[in-house]
Amino acid sequence: ILREPIESSSGQSVVPIPSFEHATFFRSAPDERVLLSLSELTGNGSVYRDKILELVRGVRANSSLVEVEVRDGKGSAASLPVFLDALDALVLDSEFLLSNFNPDFTMFVYRDGSRFLPGYVLQLKPGQAWLFARPGVAGLESSRRIDNLFLSSPGTTRGPFRDVEISGQPARRAEFGSGEIVYGLFRDYVVLSTSEEGLKEAALRL
Repeated sequence: ILREPIESSSGQSVVPIPSFEHATFFRSAPDERVLLSLSELTGNGSVYRDKILELVRGVRANSSLVEVEVRDGKGSAASLPVFLDALDALVLDSEFLLSNFNPDFTMFVYRDGSRFLPGYVLQLKPGQAWLFARPGVAGLESSRRIDNLFLSSPGTTRGPFRDVEISGQPARRAEFGSGEIVYGLFRDYVVLSTSEEGLKEAALRL
C-alpha cells in the first residue's frame, strides 16, 4: 500500500511513501513522550519548531530525554521526509531516505539546562549497508537547511564537519556559534543530533 506522493515545500512531487505504523526505535523508554500533530498547525517551519518547544517545556523538570511522536494531517504516522519538509529542514533527498531507510523514525529532544536540543533516529533497511548509504547521508553536511534542525538559532557561524569518536563509534561533528550537529551509525541506526550528549543518551536507549 502506498500513500499519495508527498509534495515538498518547493511544490515538487516526490516519491510515494509506503503505509506504516509508528513504533519507537528506543528499547529503553525515554523519560517522557509527547505528541505533535501536523494538522494542528499551518505556516512555515518556525511555527512547528515553536510548537515542539512548547510541548517539551511542559514536561517534568527531571526529564532529560523526551520522545516526540509525529502524526500527519490525517492522524497517521508521519515519515521523516514529510516531517523534515514541514520544518523546512529536509537536509537529505526524500528519495534517498526512502530507498535506504525505514520510512518510520524516532524523534527526541534532549534537555541541556534551559536548552532543548532535538535529534532523529533513522533505521537502515534490512540488508542495506552503511558503507553504501554513508556518502548519501554525508550530503546533509552541505545542506543550506541544516540550521533548521535546531529549535532555536545555533548562531550564524558553522565550522567544518570533522571525524570524531562518540561512545567508541566513528561519527561526524560540526560546531556552530552556539551549538553543534553530530551524526553517526550505532548498530543499524543512524543518529543525527543537535547535541553530542543527546546523541549519546539516544544511542544508549537503542
